[in-house]
Amino acid sequence: MKGKKLSLLFFMSLIMIQAAHAQAFSIPEQFSTFPEILFFVAIPAIATFALIFGFLSKTSILISPRTNAIISLIITLSLLYFGILSYVVNILFSFDYYLPIFAFILLFFVGASFYMRREGERSYRKYRLQAKKIRREKLPKLISQREKAIARIEAELARLQAIEDELEEKYAASKDESTRKRLDKVRRKRARLANKRDRLIEEKKQLNKMYKEAVT
Repeated sequence: MKGKKLSLLFFMSLIMIQAAHAQAFSIPEQFSTFPEILFFVAIPAIATFALIFGFLSKTSILISPRTNAIISLIITLSLLYFGILSYVVNILFSFDYYLPIFAFILLFFVGASFYMRREGERSYRKYRLQAKKIRREKLPKLISQREKAIARIEAELARLQAIEDELEEKYAASKDESTRKRLDKVRRKRARLANKRDRLIEEKKQLNKMYKEAVT
């Protein structure tokens, strides 16, 4: 509350500066009377204070808001005293009616970019929440499907292993060409199933990892 009263007192004092005191702040004499002092001194000073305060608050260089306000006030008064603010105001108002047009275009594009960025972040967070919900619901089912498929392949591999052992014994005894062809066929089938099992095991690991991330 004290900070608001101090800021109000400061800006009211800017409006009430007379020509004799204006020179101490390097304010041109044509800006030292009302209402010129309002539009050419007070409002630019308020805008400068707001910009500096907003920058300090946004960057979090200083933790305390009161410290940010004091620093902003000191910088604004310094710009007034050394005539820098009046010099900038003179330059800006030399653009005549082009200044508000340029300011409107600048504010429009800056505001639109910030709005789109905020909406993009909001949509991204919403998408992530929905994705997490879908993962929590569907991932256990997908993991269960992989486990059942791996179990079926393991049973088939055990069956083929028994057939392969039997064919190896038969081929070693008879050296029959048809037995060798059957043995090669069984071995190729076992290799394909083993590769498929390894792929399913890797998928299951990835799904388990995704599920842990979804529930945290």
